Amino acid sequence: MESLLRFPGNKQLKFLRVFSIAVLASICVSFVLSQYLWSPPVIPLSGGETTVSNRTHQGFGQPAPNLSEKELALHIEGDRAFEATFVTAPALVNAGLGPLFNNSSCVACHVGDGRGMPAKGNLLVRVSLPVGHSVGANQPISASGTNKRQSSLFASQPQASVTLGNAPPVPRLGTQIQDQAVFGVKPKADVEFEFQEQSGTYGDGQPYKLRSPVFKITLPDGKPLPNNVLTSPRVPPPVFGRGLLEAIPEKPLLPLPTLMTTIETGFQVSQIAYGMYARKL
Repeated sequence: MESLLRFPGNKQLKFLRVFSIAVLASICVSFVLSQYLWSPPVIPLSGGETTVSNRTHQGFGQPAPNLSEKELALHIEGDRAFEATFVTAPALVNAGLGPLFNNSSCVACHVGDGRGMPAKGNLLVRVSLPVGHSVGANQPISASGTNKRQSSLFASQPQASVTLGNAPPVPRLGTQIQDQAVFGVKPKADVEFEFQEQSGTYGDGQPYKLRSPVFKITLPDGKPLPNNVLTSPRVPPPVFGRGLLEAIPEKPLLPLPTLMTTIETGFQVSQIAYGMYARKL
């Protein structure tokens, strides 16, 4: 028992001190080296610095984490307008709805800042006239948009296209059917549709069913839309990420040859009435 209760001598204490210092020094050196010579693997993020870690249904409505204070204020201001419900004048707040419209707010179509649904009140119908169709006496629509009647139509519908022959507007309809109107005003047309189901079989014998919409468009006078009017039903696209391309200056993109743009990036740059867009190929 006496030997067990003995305290260590000076040599043993000195050894313990040196050993402890050596252990602490090795830990410190290892930590410093790990900071400079080793870093944990970087997990790639789909949106880079703009990635939002939110898996709820509100994930796409969040501002990018790397926005500056000024950019964040701009986002909040735009988001407030995007979610506002507009009403007819002379209301004190959000006045200006109509007389023709598709919906009373942006978010009513672009639900949750995402893609709309193929449902009445969400989708819309774009319309145009075919090239060669007459819009006046001996004034057929041309791909270059050279006749006066066609030019006047496009002057009243600047959203149609930069190229006049791209989507010739329909008289009294324009390029988009606005199927709602304020009290006392008739909408451009009434749009109804239903889905028809088509059955088929894959090559391996597995059956499938496909749904396709069938539209019934009625003009204010009760007549159907003329057969020569081209229609294009549209589902509202998601709006998140729209500013990413907008933030890229046009100058370095436009001089690129189309072939180079397509091969090297997989995108094709086009210019439209309100700026520029890129189409993934």
